[in-house]
Amino acid sequence: MGEYIPDLKSRYFTADFNYGLKIILEIAQIFKVNMPYCQTIYDWYEKIKDTSFSEFNISDYGIKNKNDLINFYDFNGVND
Repeated sequence: MGEYIPDLKSRYFTADFNYGLKIILEIAQIFKVNMPYCQTIYDWYEKIKDTSFSEFNISDYGIKNKNDLINFYDFNGVND
């Protein structure tokens, strides 16, 4: 039977996980929302990812809690 070999350099792996699912999981963690299925998928990605691509962390933008997240969007004019 054939075997699937993922293209770790495709946009799906270089952007969707790091700039999509990871951000969603970080925000869920701030709000204490359990997302076990998303976490399982992200854990799988962590094991196979291409480490030559940069990592995104919302904490790099000073977001560590609910108020930081709200203030980030207020400061950046989202609520204007």
